[in-house]
Amino acid sequence: MTLSIKDIVNVYGDEVLKLRGLTTSSTVTTNTKDNVFVEKQTIDTASYDAWGNAETQTITAKTALDEALSIKDIVNVYGDEVLKLRGLTTSSTVTTNTKDNVFVEKQTIDTASYDAWGNAETRR
Repeated sequence: MTLSIKDIVNVYGDEVLKLRGLTTSSTVTTNTKDNVFVEKQTIDTASYDAWGNAETQTITAKTALDEALSIKDIVNVYGDEVLKLRGLTTSSTVTTNTKDNVFVEKQTIDTASYDAWGNAETRR
């Protein structure tokens, strides 16, 4: 049973980013199965490291009229070269603000260890 439908539009910036599959922007629009608007998010990636891991991103929640509701700034840290190669973060910080840049919350997710398959074992 289909409950919602997500339409995703990706923008790649230049041919090198496109070749590597690294977006500069993704817009995700969610509608109900009856095509009633639910939400829209724009995910802008400002920087990638040499391995293609997103370092800084901004997620903007929007109304049906494309007006900003909230903004989340994300900073990812990947630790040593092996973790970077595998795309495994040691820390992610998510700061949420209102559309008027009023602070809402800050979350820091630290990953202390991963198993051999890259699954997070310990987070705080």
